[in-house]
Amino acid sequence: YATLAACSILAGLLVYRYDLYDREPWYMALIAVGLGAIAMLALSEIETWTLINLITATPRNIAIVAATHEELARLLIVLGIAIAAPRHFNDPMDGLVYGSFVGLGMAITESVFIIQESVGTLNALPPSEPVRILGHLVLGGITGYAIGPLRIKHSDWRPRLVGCVGFTLAWHFTWDWIAFTAIARGSMTWPETIAGVALMLAGLLFYGSLVARGSRDSRDALAPDSTRRVWGWPFTMLRR
Repeated sequence: YATLAACSILAGLLVYRYDLYDREPWYMALIAVGLGAIAMLALSEIETWTLINLITATPRNIAIVAATHEELARLLIVLGIAIAAPRHFNDPMDGLVYGSFVGLGMAITESVFIIQESVGTLNALPPSEPVRILGHLVLGGITGYAIGPLRIKHSDWRPRLVGCVGFTLAWHFTWDWIAFTAIARGSMTWPETIAGVALMLAGLLFYGSLVARGSRDSRDALAPDSTRRVWGWPFTMLRR
């Protein structure tokens, strides 16, 4: 639990820092985390019902259900925040920031559940927590990113929405398919391990590119004369 709390706080602070030019109040970040956590509680029941009543619980079908249900939930929550709190959603960067916090809330709920189920086993060891938190946070940020351009009526919000949601659906499905296939077999093969590492790197790179683009759009729209840049600390010791 200490590892989970430390990883969550550090990840949240890093995401909060991305919002350089019109930072949202801290309570909105906590609301997004809370909504993600509540959504994950509900999804655990909905996904289980779907797998019991609608389709067979094979590794592939579990991956399909998890990817579609969780990414749609993230998208709808970010869209709901944009509609319910437009005063706090007026920045091209806001979709990524809120989506990241929603993903963080979902990761925390999932981690607590897994820790409770794994007490007394090797699965209770903490190294998996950073991977789980980063995975949900990155997917939430990518899925939510396109709501920012949509909210400010950017001309290319449609391809951004399709591209971001399509990426997260494919990424999430592939990751879970590999994971649940390995669980069913009882071990991971080297190709599966390499594929998992490649997926995580691809997700981080895509997320990072959206952070850079969103920050640039945000600066151009809100603070064109600002000298603050997102790629400062802690990514580099160089300062502009």
